[in-house]
Amino acid sequence: TKLKPGEQSVNQLFQSIYKDADEETRRAMMKSYIESNGTALSTDWKTVSKGPVETTPPVDTYAKSY
Repeated sequence: TKLKPGEQSVNQLFQSIYKDADEETRRAMMKSYIESNGTALSTDWKTVSKGPVETTPPVDTYAKSY
């Protein structure tokens, strides 16, 4: 699938952050994104490692479990 121009920029930004990050930052990014069902992205392993990352959907929306 093709991304829209704005989506491409954001995607490239996150790829760059991940590529240039150390191992703890990468681990934090993966854990926070997966556990939050894609609603959070953290680079702080000290915070993320303390427990599960909550799903926090955007304002006026709700998380749906499948």
